[in-house]
Amino acid sequence: MTIPAIIALALYALSMGLIAVYSIVQLALSIRWIGSRKRLMHAQVPPAEEWPHVTIQLPLFNERFVARRIIEACSRLDYPHDRMLIQVLDDSTDDTASLASDAVQQLNEAGLRSVFIHRNHRIGFKAGALAHGLELTADRFIAIFDADFIPPPHFLKTALPFLLADSRNGMVQARWTHLNRSTSLLTRLQALALDAHFTVEQGGRNAAGYFINFNGTAGIWRREAIEQAGGWQSDTLTEDLDLSYRAQLAGWKLIYLPFLEVPAELPEDMPAIRSQQFRWTKGAAECARKNSISLLRAANLRILHKFHGIMHLANASLFLCIITAAAASVVMLPLLRENAGLQTAVGIAGGFFLPTIFFAWTFTSAYAGNPRQMGQALLLFPAFLVINLGLSLHQARAVLLGWAGRPSPFIRTPKHAGEIAGNRSYSPRQFPPIATAEALTGFGFFAATAWGLSSGVTALIPFHLMLAIGFTLVSALSLWHARR
Repeated sequence: MTIPAIIALALYALSMGLIAVYSIVQLALSIRWIGSRKRLMHAQVPPAEEWPHVTIQLPLFNERFVARRIIEACSRLDYPHDRMLIQVLDDSTDDTASLASDAVQQLNEAGLRSVFIHRNHRIGFKAGALAHGLELTADRFIAIFDADFIPPPHFLKTALPFLLADSRNGMVQARWTHLNRSTSLLTRLQALALDAHFTVEQGGRNAAGYFINFNGTAGIWRREAIEQAGGWQSDTLTEDLDLSYRAQLAGWKLIYLPFLEVPAELPEDMPAIRSQQFRWTKGAAECARKNSISLLRAANLRILHKFHGIMHLANASLFLCIITAAAASVVMLPLLRENAGLQTAVGIAGGFFLPTIFFAWTFTSAYAGNPRQMGQALLLFPAFLVINLGLSLHQARAVLLGWAGRPSPFIRTPKHAGEIAGNRSYSPRQFPPIATAEALTGFGFFAATAWGLSSGVTALIPFHLMLAIGFTLVSALSLWHARR
C-alpha cells in the first residue's frame, strides 16, 4: 500500500464520515419536523389588541421587471394605512429607479404612505441599503421583501401578532413558495431543495428550539433586535444569516411560521443559479468563520444547541467534503483492485449509500402528509443529487473563498416575472471559466467509471458515474444558457 493511497483512503474516510454525520443531523431534523408538523402548521395566531406602526422595506437593484409588482403587492396588504410605511430602497443603475419612483408616487396619490429612497452608490450592498432605510424610520417593526416576492394581503396581520405576543421574539420568518416551480426541471429541483429547507430545516430546528435564520426576505424584524445585535453588517454575502446568529446569541428568539406562505420566483437558467448559489454558499462560509467561536463560547447555550448551530453554519462546507472524497476516490482505485474487502467497505460503510438514503428521506419528508408529493420528490431526488454533485466544484470554490475571507461583490439574482426570459439586457450571460474545469472533470470521472468496469472495481462506479454526469451536465447547461 503506497503512501498516496493511504492518504487518499484517510481523506475519503474523513470526508464521507463528515457527510454521514451531517446526513444523520438532517435525518434527526426531519423526524422533528414530522413530529411537530401538525402543531406548527396549525398554530393559532395570537390576538393583537392594537396594530403597531410598521415599515416595509423593499431593497431593489436593477429589477425593472418585478419592481412595480412588489410595490403594488405591498399596497394591497390588509393593514391600517396610517400605520404602514412602504420604503423603496433603490440602488439601481438602470431604469428601475424611474419605474419604482413612479409607482411610489401613485401610491402616495392613492393615500398610502410610501417613500422612494435612491442611493447613488452600493456601499454595503443590500445590508447597506437596509441599514440606511432603518435610519430614516422610527417604527419598531420592519418587514422586508425582495423584489421577486408577492406577499399575500394577510401577511402583516398574521405575522406581527407573534412578535407582539412576547417581547423577546425578535423576528418572524414566513415560508417561501414558488411562482414558477413547474417551468423546467431546474426550477423543480430548486423548489425541492427550498421546500426541504423551509420545512425540515427551519421547521425542525424551530420545533427543537435550535437557532434558525432569517432568509433575507418575507419576514418581520423587531427593530430593537436588529440594533442590539449590532445592526446590518456587510462583511458577509449573507447578511441575513449573520444578523440571525448575532441576534440569537444576544438572547432574541426567532420564530418560523410554516403556514404563512409567500410566493417568489426561482432562477430559470444555470448562470442565475450559479450566481445565487455562489452568494449563498460563500456567505454561509463567511458567517461560519465570523460567528462559530462566539457560538461555541456562549455560556447560556446547551451543547446540543451549539452542535446544531455549528452544523447549520458549516453546512455549505459539505461541498469541500464532496470534492475531497471525489478526488481521493480516484487515487484509491488501484488499491481497491488489490483488496476486495476494502472495496466493499469503501463502497458501503465508507459513507456513500447511507447518507444518500438519509438525504432522500429528508427531502421526501418535506412533503409529509401528502403521499403524492412525497413520491414526486423521491423521483426528483436522483436528478437533484446529480446536479448538486455537478455544482460541487463551483460551490467548493465559494466555500474556500468564504473561509479565507476574500471579499466578493453582492451580485443580485436577476428575475424577470416570466416575461423576458433569455433577454441579455436583463441578465448578461457568460460561459464561466470554471465550467471548462467542470467539463474536463466530468470526462475524467467517465474515464474512472470505465476503468472501474474493466478492472472489476465496481464499488465506486455509482459515485463516479453521478459525478461524471453531473459535471458534464452542469457545464453543458452553462454553455447552452450562455449562448441563448
